[in-house]
Amino acid sequence: MALPYFKNHDVTLRFDECGRQNLHSTKRIYGLVKLKQIATLIEVLDLESNPRDSKVSSITNDIIETLETTPELYPLKSKGILLAATKYSEKDRDRFELDFVERSIEGVLDGGHNLLAIGHFLMQQVLEDPKDLRDLRAAKIWTDFKSLFKKHIDLVHEFLSGDDSTLQILVPVELLLPLSDSELDKNNFERILIDIQEARNNNAQLKLETKADKAGLFDDLKSYVDSSIRQRIEWRSNEPGDVKVADLVALAWIPLTALEMTPFDEDKKPINAPSPVQTYSQKSVCVTRYNDFMSSPGVTTSPRGKAELTNVQVLSALKIAGADMPKLYDLIAKKFPEAYNANNGRFGGITAVEKLNSGAKSKLTKFTNETMTYKSPEGFLAPLVYSLKALLVKGVDGNISWRVDPYKFVNNYINDMVKPYSEVMKEAEFDPQKVGKSSAAFNSCLSTTENIMLRMLTR
Repeated sequence: MALPYFKNHDVTLRFDECGRQNLHSTKRIYGLVKLKQIATLIEVLDLESNPRDSKVSSITNDIIETLETTPELYPLKSKGILLAATKYSEKDRDRFELDFVERSIEGVLDGGHNLLAIGHFLMQQVLEDPKDLRDLRAAKIWTDFKSLFKKHIDLVHEFLSGDDSTLQILVPVELLLPLSDSELDKNNFERILIDIQEARNNNAQLKLETKADKAGLFDDLKSYVDSSIRQRIEWRSNEPGDVKVADLVALAWIPLTALEMTPFDEDKKPINAPSPVQTYSQKSVCVTRYNDFMSSPGVTTSPRGKAELTNVQVLSALKIAGADMPKLYDLIAKKFPEAYNANNGRFGGITAVEKLNSGAKSKLTKFTNETMTYKSPEGFLAPLVYSLKALLVKGVDGNISWRVDPYKFVNNYINDMVKPYSEVMKEAEFDPQKVGKSSAAFNSCLSTTENIMLRMLTR
């Protein structure tokens, strides 16, 4: 059974109380759309163009309560849904046939929580089996809800073909379209979509990581990360993932600083790399500087609204950052306790280590999720990992590469790397916070790794 209003295009929306405005290269349509038609949006769209994956929260619960108790007030209490499409056809009776061509910038720009709340409310009417309703309550994030929605799509279609009064609830919708079919208007429209989306989400205190992902600034970095690691990273707010993207961005600055490159922003101001200490203690700074760095005119361009990397030297650094740095971080994390003990130490006896591992159900590496003997405080690991910068070399073409195999280097020389470092830890009273915030710790590890590598190369 086909959905109502569902033809050879993605979706048709009919607006009640329809208003129109022409602004810049954009046509703005606003009004009220029946919930019955919003169901088609849920079927044909995901939230690629929304900077965050929506998540059930007190906000969505309040929206559902309004839909249940005072649906006539919903258009007054909600800002509704903001949509954008570059391909459309306007029909009679304020109907618009829409095709969402470039899903990364078209679709739901704002109002993902409203769409999720409407979806939950709709499925509460559709589902009857107690198990299915339990599954619905467990679908807290958009991706899980969408999977459940698709699983029961036949029941949804059957419900939409009826005349239940809930299908007549009016939802505020704002629709952005190109002003005309001219290439100039279309190109201008595509370029401003991300800016519009960011501005509309500022009130929600959108995380910079999420904006960077939406703008495409993580795309090349992401492409080099192993799929098993990539799916564990939370690239944007509320997306499934137990590893923060800021952790990866902090590691990315190791090869990026090896470029010895200082690009400028649009105001000709230099964009400086974070300090080694900041890669541990101020990861928000690492993300901010990464965003500025990758947005620089000398690094990327944005002809269609999303960043496109044009600097091959930066690409060489991002390849190392994505393909190697997470795995090298975990390799050091696994090897460090044994190397510390090999230098007449007792790693398990360090108070911070004992506290971290006491009662821990599982001891797994951060990125690769592999079993290890001890979990190490990040403040102890950060200087050692940063010291791998000594293994990077900038070629005559400006590209970054490894001088030696970094995995073999760590496996063969981790004991030598840790030997002088254990004294640094001792001087900091084995406090991982003091170690991780000490520029002396980073300098010491970097110098040690440089010396080991030079000795190895001259043999």
